[in-house]
Amino acid sequence: MQEPTILELGFLPNYILKLRFSTNETKYFDATACTRGEWGKELKNPKYFELARISDDRTFIEWPNGIDICPDTLYETSSSTCP
Repeated sequence: MQEPTILELGFLPNYILKLRFSTNETKYFDATACTRGEWGKELKNPKYFELARISDDRTFIEWPNGIDICPDTLYETSSSTCP
């Protein structure tokens, strides 16, 4: 099954991404794990965290520093309810 595309991206407190997919589902992804470790330290800054964007092919989320979240992780581990 091909992953649905991301139509909209929103930001909630505590590193939660609000995603609307082409399936007409709205899901919530807890991106806290992306802020851990040396490679994620920039994402701890809420202003930088909100620089995330939808990739050109609309399948994943990426930040200017090269960190991204792959499509299957975004869709399959997101929740239909806000944490």
